[in-house]
Amino acid sequence: MPMSNIKPHVVLLASPGMGHLIPVIELAKRLHTHHGFLVTIVVVTTDTTTTRSHILHHTSNLPSLNVLILPTLDVSHKLGPNPSVVARLNLTMIESLPLLRSSILSMNPSPSALIVDLFGTPALPMARELGMLSYVFLIYGGKGGDRKGSEEDYGGGRRGEDKSESERAKGPFIKCYGA
Repeated sequence: MPMSNIKPHVVLLASPGMGHLIPVIELAKRLHTHHGFLVTIVVVTTDTTTTRSHILHHTSNLPSLNVLILPTLDVSHKLGPNPSVVARLNLTMIESLPLLRSSILSMNPSPSALIVDLFGTPALPMARELGMLSYVFLIYGGKGGDRKGSEEDYGGGRRGEDKSESERAKGPFIKCYGA
């Protein structure tokens, strides 16, 4: 039986905020251009206009990337007074799950994997229910985090070796974990 040329279809879920969206777009570009994946970026947003302009700016050279911006959800009535940004992000991601699920179910071809950032982890059980592989995509900023790391974290050197400020500033450092 001949091998089919069906490309894997992966969904990347981007949490609200440019600091989440831009790394997801960059990962999508690499999966598409270097590995031939079909890629759909699903964007959860709190500001559709700004998000749209950034997406157009970062993906205009790759019109084959599929981008789906989920409708903006107002979760403020479900939060107490003065909620933290983290609480607002978490609730927004949880409230977006039904929209994400229906979007995934309507995709053709059906995606085989879901990649989420840290705030997208509530979507992992849904991915498993749909028979999808699931991964968590972690982005480490160049100046943040621990001064000690592994070869994977810093692109070279020995595990635990102290890194200078200039070496750490070369980031971002990216890891993707199977979930």
